[in-house]
Amino acid sequence: MKSGFEEFCYDVSASTSRWTGAREASSSTCSYESRLDVIAAPGQLNRYADFEVMRVKHENEELFELIGRSGQMWLAQARQLKMAADSILPNLVEAFRIPPALPGAQDKRFAFFHSYMLLIGLSFENLTKGILIERDPTLVAKDRIESGILARGGHGIAEAVRGIIKVSSDEFQLLRRVEEYLFWAGRYPLPLKSSIYHNSETQDLRSGRSDDPQSIDRLFQRLEEVLERETNSTNRTVSA
Repeated sequence: MKSGFEEFCYDVSASTSRWTGAREASSSTCSYESRLDVIAAPGQLNRYADFEVMRVKHENEELFELIGRSGQMWLAQARQLKMAADSILPNLVEAFRIPPALPGAQDKRFAFFHSYMLLIGLSFENLTKGILIERDPTLVAKDRIESGILARGGHGIAEAVRGIIKVSSDEFQLLRRVEEYLFWAGRYPLPLKSSIYHNSETQDLRSGRSDDPQSIDRLFQRLEEVLERETNSTNRTVSA
């Protein structure tokens, strides 16, 4: 016997979210098996759709907080960025062997060097944020990551790293140079303010040295070890 009104089956399974069609049927038409099927009169459809939106939003907020507080996730992202940066090095070395007067030589140098420094900066940013979040998980909530974790809009890695490990004056200057490319020089022709550009020029922050990659590797490894220790310490605390 028909129900007397058109019923709708709304599939809100994890893999899809769509109307499966209008039907004239009894409540047995749509069954709950491996997915959630909702039977509703037309006037109820919006309420069910709103419920599904809220459910998915809640799940994503939980996942956001879980990922954000995981030192392993920050570490994995840092390693991937470092791997990408290292893949550029052979091209960078080769570009500096080309006589600068040849057409396109300078463009190649800038392209590979800027990209290398930017990716290295992003890898250090991930390591640094991972360490600080492991030490204070409240920096990550369900709706946001605290914007003030690092200075300079979240890119101030030099001072942050110096607060985590002991660095030499040369290492600190290297971090400042990497930070400059992370903050603006690896992305734009100019920063937002001329004072930043002036500071960069007068302090030679847009430059590189032949031994930078080796120094970067050592700094990365030290920070990597700190983040691994912090993560392991957190895991032991949770297990206890």
